[in-house]
Amino acid sequence: MDPNQLLQQCADVVNSLTPEERQGLFMPSIKTMGYTLDGIITLICYPLLKSRIYLKGKLENYKDEVNNRVTKIPEQFRDEKLYPLVLKAIEESKYQINEDDIRKMYVNLIASTVDSRKNGSITPRFATVISQFGKQDAQFLDILYSQQNQQLIYGYRRAVSKDNSGVTITNRLFKLDNGDLISSFDLSVDTLSSLGVIKELEKDELASSHYRQEYHSIENDLRDSRYIKSEFISAENISSDTVRGHIMLTEFGKRLCQCIFEPALNVSDPVLIDDAIEAKGSMSTHQVPTAKFDDSTNSSTPN
Repeated sequence: MDPNQLLQQCADVVNSLTPEERQGLFMPSIKTMGYTLDGIITLICYPLLKSRIYLKGKLENYKDEVNNRVTKIPEQFRDEKLYPLVLKAIEESKYQINEDDIRKMYVNLIASTVDSRKNGSITPRFATVISQFGKQDAQFLDILYSQQNQQLIYGYRRAVSKDNSGVTITNRLFKLDNGDLISSFDLSVDTLSSLGVIKELEKDELASSHYRQEYHSIENDLRDSRYIKSEFISAENISSDTVRGHIMLTEFGKRLCQCIFEPALNVSDPVLIDDAIEAKGSMSTHQVPTAKFDDSTNSSTPN
């Protein structure tokens, strides 16, 4: 870029800042941390805003969300020592501001990074991993983390040949704690597994009597033709079995989720209760396809 163009762009950015943001950016302090971050977000994201990659309203939402989260941190817990990781998070986030779920992950990560109660486990990789998420990946991780034991059981049907080789004829069908069923997240499982966020244990059933019943219910539900992949719907007399397994967070995944979904972070601490309640309202409603079934209408064949 021509130096004169760069100077003009910097001038445009500074002129777009509010007086509070300018003071926070050029005279930062613990008390003005929220305004400091507002200014930094504007500086980093302005080129994409000018190029109309996203609307100004999305950027303003981002700045407001960060400011609201940071200003709720008591001053004695505000910590500037990891500011380089804040800059990295903002830099990584600038391409995904339009995706509300992912933007909120970055908002929570930034707030966690400047909170001394939470930032002990934060690494540069957190921001990089989030940058690899798509919308469905973010939704699926949110669902997984909201389960009581942060794990999900699943089953899928596999057509079996004489040599015991097979081909998958359904997607994984997951059962949530509340009894809802979700599918169509196979790609997210692959993505999150490759990033080291989750671990899939195929053919590894959870052994309690409760889960045995749930697996049996999944097996019945998989008989519904709606779950069969389109290329197998017209096939006749398919011999198949059901593969059972479960998915859980890795240790890295747990630490990441503690920073981007703050409700699970020790809400017994009175200081964190308000934050947890607010986050619960904003992050735990999933816009994902679900289905409910009456088990009494299905017949079953035990494995």
